[in-house]
Amino acid sequence: MKRYKKIIAILLSIALIISTFGIFEVSAATKNTIYSPKYLQNGGFEENADKYKFSSNYTQPFKADVPYWDTTAFGSNGGNGKFEFFKSGAAHFNLSSKANRVVAQGEVAAELNADEVSTIYQRIETVSGSTYTWGLDHRGRDTADTMVLFIGPEQYDESGNAIDPSKPSKAGKDQFVKMTDWLKTQYGVTYPDDPKKGGCSQKYTIYSKPFDTNGAFQKESTNANENFSMTETAECNQEWNLWVISSLRENKDTTKAINGWSKYGTNCYDENDDSYNDVINGAGSKLGYDCTYTVPKGQTKTLFAFTSYSSGMLSNESIKPEPTFGNLLDDINFKLYQPISSSITPGGTGGVHTGNALITSDIQNGNLFYSTVTDRQLCTIRTMKDKTDTYEFQGAYVTVYEDDGTPV
Repeated sequence: MKRYKKIIAILLSIALIISTFGIFEVSAATKNTIYSPKYLQNGGFEENADKYKFSSNYTQPFKADVPYWDTTAFGSNGGNGKFEFFKSGAAHFNLSSKANRVVAQGEVAAELNADEVSTIYQRIETVSGSTYTWGLDHRGRDTADTMVLFIGPEQYDESGNAIDPSKPSKAGKDQFVKMTDWLKTQYGVTYPDDPKKGGCSQKYTIYSKPFDTNGAFQKESTNANENFSMTETAECNQEWNLWVISSLRENKDTTKAINGWSKYGTNCYDENDDSYNDVINGAGSKLGYDCTYTVPKGQTKTLFAFTSYSSGMLSNESIKPEPTFGNLLDDINFKLYQPISSSITPGGTGGVHTGNALITSDIQNGNLFYSTVTDRQLCTIRTMKDKTDTYEFQGAYVTVYEDDGTPV
């Protein structure tokens, strides 16, 4: 009589890998674009670009005309703040070489501030408990420019109503600008301040009070140290991951740049290469910094924001500070990775494989395997048998999780 060993492979927290929605195709003319579904949308600022009126290869459309993106720019009446977009060959490229006077991707790129100090951001419907990675192209305009990328929770008032980042006036400051000003006083934070190299800082975490209207924080103090903290407190309980990014006006290192634009995060990788998943190793990746963001459990809406840290304008052969000038952006992405874990009954052997052989793991004797895979990436559960025994495969259990992190 043959001897059988039963194998039961248990695949946990596969999240939405097998139940993801189809690709979203949304037009500003037909759909609501206040929230980006699951991923950052319009990362190259191309949507609606054919409707903008360009003069000398640049334009300043009102924020209502830009799909998915929003800005805290106040405008003339508090509701018509502007973006600034430009094309290849525009005056935004203060270079003698025409070869690098081009946008990084597509036909259009953005300048962080149009005509006032502000923040540009997206609201994204994220998947609770999952890990995201970011990538972008950045460059200075007249000199090395520096900006801050913030990622954190959407804000709500005490009644549970969503609150947008905002300014009290055109000359006023929004909440992210206030956080950036405070960040400059924190000497434990190391910035990429070498004007000849640029670069990205490590990932830092800070905490703020919840946002209020008109650029304020709830129970805001005149002492900034009471509004922000490097550690969580009872009042400073809004968690923000941030990165300080500084780029030259023309990066000639072709391993880290494209057309003079400095590349950061996942943009430094070829996503068709087997080493692409190296990015999920955080600070241990080849980047040397962590470009991942893990969505806290229960958080289903996330803010993804850019604020100027410093920039300058060339005037009479010298650089003078000009916060409404510089920090050019293009090809921005925010990609979802799904957590995946598996185990097997004692005595059995199994494994989980993903497309392109990015992850291969054999699980034996009840050991747990955990990793992450890109959203919609093919995963295969397999079992193995040794040469001496006959095995009977009993099946696999799959647990799928909702966007808020609860199991289906």
